[in-house]
Amino acid sequence: MKYKPEQEAELRAAYESADSDDSRKAVVDEYSAKYAVTRHSIIGKLASMGIYSKPKPLTKSGEPIVAKQEYVNAIRIMLATNGEELESLEKASKRDLKLIMDKLIQLSEKANLRAEARDGGKLSLVAFLQETPTIVAHPFL
Repeated sequence: MKYKPEQEAELRAAYESADSDDSRKAVVDEYSAKYAVTRHSIIGKLASMGIYSKPKPLTKSGEPIVAKQEYVNAIRIMLATNGEELESLEKASKRDLKLIMDKLIQLSEKANLRAEARDGGKLSLVAFLQETPTIVAHPFL
């Protein structure tokens, strides 16, 4: 289909005003019905106009996909370590890295609550771990 300049302008305005993948998909659906063309025709036109944004892939549960390296970097930041420390962390499974990060976030939230209760300040996760007694002693320590 040959799009008229006013159709292109209308499509551009609607698509650029959409602020999420879902709303952009709704714009594509709406204009494909309005102009009686396929979704692929609208997507092709948006791509040729240089404004098409491919939806971000999601997991089966609907969460954004996070790369293992992002988990590793977040854990290193939370533990205030540099890139050379914890290098074997990169070999851990993604599920384990997510679990570690989630637990560190929980500990960080507890540290912040403790610091607020104590003196209204903010306690770093590392300081929190250093001043918190170990709940279960490791048998080899």
